[in-house]
Amino acid sequence: MILSIVRHLRASILGIEAATNQSVVGIVESSTFKHCFIFPYLVREIPRLMVLRTGAQQPHINKGVLDESLLVLPDESTVKAYTSLAAPLFLQMKNYHQQNRELTQLRDWLLPMLMNGQLTVV
Repeated sequence: MILSIVRHLRASILGIEAATNQSVVGIVESSTFKHCFIFPYLVREIPRLMVLRTGAQQPHINKGVLDESLLVLPDESTVKAYTSLAAPLFLQMKNYHQQNRELTQLRDWLLPMLMNGQLTVV
């Protein structure tokens, strides 16, 4: 999971290994706190974090502000119950996203052939 910290703060679930730069903070899930718990938390925190940005030309949030942010964490049984409900939903969203990418690629491959008459629909 990543959080962009320059201009408009955005949380994203990356889903692949990647390298980042100073404009992005990587957040790694733990055995207790999975991405399905961390992501909604970050999304709810963005309005608060937006107020803490500094810089005139390129507003950003200092990583130290993130490091010092306090978290209110539920007990372990609540986290487990939440994760058991939310994890399948996040997996389904990931699958839909993958299907959407594949359909977009297929459309981008087929459309030019349809437009120039190489392919017809029966």
